Amino acid sequence: MILTGSSDENYARTLCTEILSHNEESISWEGKEIPLSLYARAVHYEGGTTLRYSEFFTMLQNELSDEKKHQYN
Repeated sequence: MILTGSSDENYARTLCTEILSHNEESISWEGKEIPLSLYARAVHYEGGTTLRYSEFFTMLQNELSDEKKHQYN
């Protein structure tokens, strides 16, 4: 999860594109090469100043397609 104080939608989309550009790159952990599998989507939050984890995960769940929901359960 990345939160930004920016209200610029293009900035958020650029961040998502940059994050996704690293999919399939490998990281080394405990002597193993693990390919990255990242998910990013720009979501505009119009709530109060504090975003609770439960609110974030509810927003994410609502944004994911049925196929993705199955993959993450």
